[in-house]
Amino acid sequence: MLQTLYVHNFRCLENFTLNMKELSSVLLIGKNGSGKSTVSRVLEVFQSIGRGINRIRDIVSENDFSRGRSNVPIRFVMEILLEDTLYQYELALELPENFKELRIAEERLSVAGKPIYSRKQAEVLIHTPHKEVSFFVDWHLVALPIIQEQSASDPLHIFKTWLSRMIILHRCRVLLPVSQAVKHYFQHETVQISENGFLDYSAVILPPICMLTNISENSCLICRISRMNISAKTQRT
Repeated sequence: MLQTLYVHNFRCLENFTLNMKELSSVLLIGKNGSGKSTVSRVLEVFQSIGRGINRIRDIVSENDFSRGRSNVPIRFVMEILLEDTLYQYELALELPENFKELRIAEERLSVAGKPIYSRKQAEVLIHTPHKEVSFFVDWHLVALPIIQEQSASDPLHIFKTWLSRMIILHRCRVLLPVSQAVKHYFQHETVQISENGFLDYSAVILPPICMLTNISENSCLICRISRMNISAKTQRT
């Protein structure tokens, strides 16, 4: 399950941390431009890597630097908990002077606090209990999809499978419980809150929101809802 997401210098997110530890769902509410869609875009970056897309230009562009600050690396950090084991993946991207395409500055995967592999620009270092092996990769390619897995129980395989199975929905209708804080936010909106404390997003114009839900050990649901009439429906189970 998704535990923590950290993003720096990516679009409108600077030094941003989303903490989902011990939470099954997180509802992000805010005005246009506040970063909700960017959060789901970050998760799309991780999902793409898990599905084998590793050319940086196919994932992130120069325009994604926050406020055009291409002299500061873009940094992504994700922590997920799978079978009581913590996986942490870090990726930093930079655009050196006179470069036309971003390159990898740093990349690292650790499991239960122990490094599986680490990387500095083009050099990748594989960590094993008995030895360390280094090799070089084009610095415009993410290493995670191309490092060979040993078995289905290999942490690399488990982590990449989880990333690839993330489900990202851009538009839907939801029925979900709401807190007093959410009720207060919507008090001036055209939204009905039922007697049992559920918010029914049905055929009304909504503020844009983003909902992240850990639906199982194997996948994460990211539901991005635009300011629009919503026709689909998701029931709580």
